[in-house]
Amino acid sequence: MPYVHASTFSYASAFQTTTIPRKTAFDFVSILEGNRGGLTTNAEPGGAALPASPGSLRQVFPGASVEVVFERHREALHYLRANGLAAREVSAASFSADFAESFRRQRQAFLRSPLSGTLVMLWRSATSLTPHVGALAGQAAAQATIRRIKEGR
Repeated sequence: MPYVHASTFSYASAFQTTTIPRKTAFDFVSILEGNRGGLTTNAEPGGAALPASPGSLRQVFPGASVEVVFERHREALHYLRANGLAAREVSAASFSADFAESFRRQRQAFLRSPLSGTLVMLWRSATSLTPHVGALAGQAAAQATIRRIKEGR
């Protein structure tokens, strides 16, 4: 179920997994200007189990409320802007295309290295560990991704 928060250039979605037991989860997503990458913030480590696609920035705040996750997403957008990366506008009309493009990029990244991608996903799923826990400013992986985006790679 998609939501649009136009003033913060953010999408939100609430969804239910097909796992046993089922989980209801949510995330907030913003796309960087020029479609150079994006930011996803959520409360479920499993939401960051797959290796990130190029330009993908993630924040996971395990067990946090919707309000806390949204505030952390807004803080990260301010952090990105201060580092020369801004989010682009989003709308209800662009949601379907942006959602499909996100999955296309994730699939393409996975297919570049399916064996290692599967191993990473299995490890992260089994341990609930991901390098994306916490704010972008404290993540080494995020800093490297920000550098690559700014360099145009």
